[in-house]
Amino acid sequence: MKLETERLYIVPCTEESIHVANEQGYNSGPHIVGHVENVKQNKDLLPWGAWYVIRKEDDIVLGDIGFKGKPNEGHT
Repeated sequence: MKLETERLYIVPCTEESIHVANEQGYNSGPHIVGHVENVKQNKDLLPWGAWYVIRKEDDIVLGDIGFKGKPNEGHT
């Protein structure tokens, strides 16, 4: 799963992407680690948490964005 703009990739945070980000010196905070742990229990949560923003030009992690969880019954 990947979203793409002219200059960026936006990808959900996974164990693999955390390792890549850490190798680049990016500090993946507890919100990312916690989300990945939750996804291990329920794969449906993958798109509803943290995502990395990656520059296409050199595959460098620029930052992270995300959701605070899956929508509730009221779709909020």
